[in-house]
Amino acid sequence: MLPEASNTVEEIEEYLHRCYEALLSKDRQGYLGGFVHGLIHNINGPLQNMSMLTELIAAGQDRADQFVSVHLPDHLEDWKQAQGKQKQRLQQLSDQIAKVAEMLRELVFLLELERTEGEMDVNLTVARLVPVLRADLFFKHQVAVELRLAPKLPLTNLPGGHLIVALVQLFRNAMQAMHESAI
Repeated sequence: MLPEASNTVEEIEEYLHRCYEALLSKDRQGYLGGFVHGLIHNINGPLQNMSMLTELIAAGQDRADQFVSVHLPDHLEDWKQAQGKQKQRLQQLSDQIAKVAEMLRELVFLLELERTEGEMDVNLTVARLVPVLRADLFFKHQVAVELRLAPKLPLTNLPGGHLIVALVQLFRNAMQAMHESAI
């Protein structure tokens, strides 16, 4: 309900505070939705590839090994090279999945930090936020990160939710500027 002219200053301040909290909540939902979208993108490809490769390996590995050793002993070295390449692809997919898992862990940590009311470590928050930002497709594919945090930065007395929203907004503004730049 909008404040009326007859409301006290305290009532108006309380109303403005509620509006500010609603705005923060809406912004938080917006950036979390962006992270979830990016996570889905990052999970989808590697999981589909891993699933297909696993099915192929399970279905045909033993038969293929027997066939090559019995019927194509002259091609055993080529077979071993092909197996090496397949192992390399599996390792790459495993690495991708590990990165996604790290992103999820950092997101969970940030969600816990959001509830913090006491002093906040800005360096820790930024360090935990950067891997989560890789869920953003532009950030993941177009931004090279060189993170140099200020040593001995004092703690800030901001609630976690406010600090994280502010940092996310700073990163979003920077990404918007990079996206719109001619470089």
